[in-house]
Amino acid sequence: MNRIGTLIFFLFFTSISFAQDAHQIKVKIENFEQKELYLGYFYGDKQYIKDTTQVGQDGYFTFSGKDTLPSGIYLIVLPPDNNYFQLLINENEQKFTIETALPNLSENPKIKGSPDNQLLYDYLAFLAKKRPQSDELNKAFKELKDKGEDTQKIVEQIEKLNVEVLDFQKALVKKYPKSLTAAIIRANMPLDEPASFPGEVEQDQQIARWRWNLLHYFDNYNLQDDKLLRTPFLFPHINNYTDKMVIQHPDTIGLAIDRVLGAMSPKSEMFKFYLIHFLNKYAQSNIVGMDGVYVHLVDKYYAKGLAPWTEEEQLAKIMDNAEKLKPILIGKVAPNVLMQLRDKEEVWLHDVKAPYTIILVWDPDCGHCKNLCQMSKSSMMNLKIKE
Repeated sequence: MNRIGTLIFFLFFTSISFAQDAHQIKVKIENFEQKELYLGYFYGDKQYIKDTTQVGQDGYFTFSGKDTLPSGIYLIVLPPDNNYFQLLINENEQKFTIETALPNLSENPKIKGSPDNQLLYDYLAFLAKKRPQSDELNKAFKELKDKGEDTQKIVEQIEKLNVEVLDFQKALVKKYPKSLTAAIIRANMPLDEPASFPGEVEQDQQIARWRWNLLHYFDNYNLQDDKLLRTPFLFPHINNYTDKMVIQHPDTIGLAIDRVLGAMSPKSEMFKFYLIHFLNKYAQSNIVGMDGVYVHLVDKYYAKGLAPWTEEEQLAKIMDNAEKLKPILIGKVAPNVLMQLRDKEEVWLHDVKAPYTIILVWDPDCGHCKNLCQMSKSSMMNLKIKE
């Protein structure tokens, strides 16, 4: 009988355990009079609201649920002004308490149950302590420079302070390498560039430096880690790489995107997000030639089954669009179309024998097209004269 009772008690206790919340974040904010609070998060280049809660009788706002929250940087948003402060959520710290106060929400919050958040705010406190010193030095530097006086001593003090901050960052990252705080700090640290770059003239040295930065651009980022998808700094970092760091030619951009996606796991949420992002970006581009990037992405990823989340009908449309674009991409031989001369004689395009053939397609009702045609006629006359 005792065994049966023990078994029933065990099953009852187990069922209660299974019913517990997977995440529970309790927040108390002194001097905050509103009854509602929002939990938001970063995702790519946007912010979204994840949950809304009401203040409890104990004065805490509790965000809870049966699902584990994806790791990343989250926001506690205060209506009605949408003032906010940030907190970290990772897979191992889903239940914790944070207490703070208005007006300085990020100043010395009390944290229980989340070493990662404590680590983050200790780091932010360190930066806050150094900021007045940095501001004072930069102000002194500007004043001396404006007067045309020697700034060497101030520059040395600024460099010393920068080294102090960098050493603190490196020590934290080394001591807590698996923390989300370390990933955030590492991602925002400068690359450790060589002291010099090869080249006899400055231009060659700048090119060598650019190539080095291209090669090491993501050294401080683990693109296998989906946590970075829910941060505000990864998206602009990747966009800067594809939009600014590489030559804006379809082939070069395609290779740059391949490097980015190639550093991610094909089955990861991050890979899915950025493949969709790049496809949409270059499908909507108004820049001539960028349809070549779209075709490249379709051929290399969608056509090879690397976008399994895409519905069959949508995939067929994407593939069809790419096939229609292929013959008319820059650098391709134009399709052999049948044209009609002024005397109604028909001529196939590929039958025209000339060193160069210019095809001008325009709408007779388009005012801008008419102006462009006049310019084109003038340009062709100049070419004819040069012949």
